[in-house]
Amino acid sequence: MNKSVHAYSLKRRLLVTLLGSIALVWLATAVFSYFDARHDLDELLDAHLAQSASLLLAQTGHEPEEIDTERMAQLHKRARSVAIQMWENGKALRLRSASAPVTRLSRKTKASATR
Repeated sequence: MNKSVHAYSLKRRLLVTLLGSIALVWLATAVFSYFDARHDLDELLDAHLAQSASLLLAQTGHEPEEIDTERMAQLHKRARSVAIQMWENGKALRLRSASAPVTRLSRKTKASATR
């Protein structure tokens, strides 16, 4: 009878220790994932801000021809994820960021967007 009490107690202690360890590992993983995702989101938002700032810095004049595209340098390592295009009357590409293609990003033109 004394053996079964000790065996039950040993099983119980092992089970509690194992479940506690698993819960601790899951908690540590969740905390690490939270901070890693938060860091990545901060980097992405910083890249968007840097891209917007570079576009504002490039606009030294009021006409598209006066915009210095050379000053639209990459200010952030992830800034290439933002693509900017400026079309004149939906026909001529007047300005684009370094990461933007020369073809349209959207199929909509100014005339079709108002309909």
